[in-house]
Amino acid sequence: MEQLERMLYCAIWCIQDNEDARLSMGKVVQILEGSISVDIPPIPTSLQCLLESDSFVKQTPYVSTSYEDSSSYPT
Repeated sequence: MEQLERMLYCAIWCIQDNEDARLSMGKVVQILEGSISVDIPPIPTSLQCLLESDSFVKQTPYVSTSYEDSSSYPT
């Protein structure tokens, strides 16, 4: 589960609206290798609509719309 979480967080960091908040490929490799940890990313606009959709939230009981503000995550 930890590996899946690491991959998902990394993917969400890579699709951030603000290009400056996206990870460099070097960081992506380090995260996926487990060399460095990854913070919980902010939810990008492209995914926000899914979380706000009643049908998605009802079908996915483990979805949490709260997250830590990690906008200062180093890239």
